[in-house]
Amino acid sequence: MSAKLAFQLFSNSVALALRSYANEVPGLFDSEPTSKLCERVNKIIDIMNSSLPSKALKYDSEDYKESINK
Repeated sequence: MSAKLAFQLFSNSVALALRSYANEVPGLFDSEPTSKLCERVNKIIDIMNSSLPSKALKYDSEDYKESINK
């Protein structure tokens, strides 16, 4: 799998779609943990792809604390 496809798979759009169709598609009734995983991985990808040092992943940054506490 290429990185581009992985980034698309773990996007907020996929998380939103899982939540939207959870009540309509019988197989997606328990998809909330997967939706949360997609959001967390997407946030980590965004942090790691930051072009500004101030937005990069650091041990004491708010993004780091938020990503591990969810």
